[in-house]
Amino acid sequence: MKRTYLDSCVLIAAARLDNSDDICQEALKILASAERYFISSYYVKLEVLPHAIRNKNNLETEF
Repeated sequence: MKRTYLDSCVLIAAARLDNSDDICQEALKILASAERYFISSYYVKLEVLPHAIRNKNNLETEF
C-alpha cells in the first residue's frame, strides 16, 4: 500500500467537483484509489477550512 501525503492543493482541486476540469478529475482519481493510505497534517486542515467556511461553501466544508 502506498502512503500518500495529501496537500491542500489536491483537496481543493477535488472539492470543486468540476467534471470539465482535468486537475479536479485527477485529484478525485487519486482520492478514490484503494492502493493508497492517505496521510496529512492539521496544517492542511487549517489551510483549507477557513476559506470554505468564510465563503459559506457547505459542500466544500463537508468534503
